[in-house]
Amino acid sequence: MARWLKANMPHDSAKWNKPVLSDAEALDVAAFVNDDRIHQRPSPVTFDYPRPIEKAIDYGRGPFADSFSAEQHKFGPYQPIIDYWKAKGWKASY
Repeated sequence: MARWLKANMPHDSAKWNKPVLSDAEALDVAAFVNDDRIHQRPSPVTFDYPRPIEKAIDYGRGPFADSFSAEQHKFGPYQPIIDYWKAKGWKASY
């Protein structure tokens, strides 16, 4: 997230090759945004997709259209998932 923030924030000022934020500032903003102690997060009853085959392969919540673990869906490696989906004729989105 810090890398994205550095390349894109503030909006309409920063460019990927001409950042406005320093590395430390980008890390501070990312830490603030990601701090669950400060921000209330939604607590949905379910994370189900109506059609699991339409879910991005890097989405870390099941159910999945394949037998790979939630951890692998979240952190990778993704190539085995992509290969499995291609073998099934499915289009992997990410």
